[in-house]
Amino acid sequence: MHEILEGRIIEFHFKDMNEKGMQGHNVIWGTGIADVKSMIREMQRQNFKGAVTVEYEYNWENSFSDIRES
Repeated sequence: MHEILEGRIIEFHFKDMNEKGMQGHNVIWGTGIADVKSMIREMQRQNFKGAVTVEYEYNWENSFSDIRES
């Protein structure tokens, strides 16, 4: 799939989740089921210069330290 999109991606918006499905929730990047390291390596390989949006909702009232760790 990345061959089709190569050079066309201008923005990333992704989360790392503890599990698939509606019961899943956000976790600190790299601690869940997403292969965050591979996504970052691919962004570097493509010399990605766009925006990356970090979204984290699980620990809403006290999320700053989790977002910082991500």
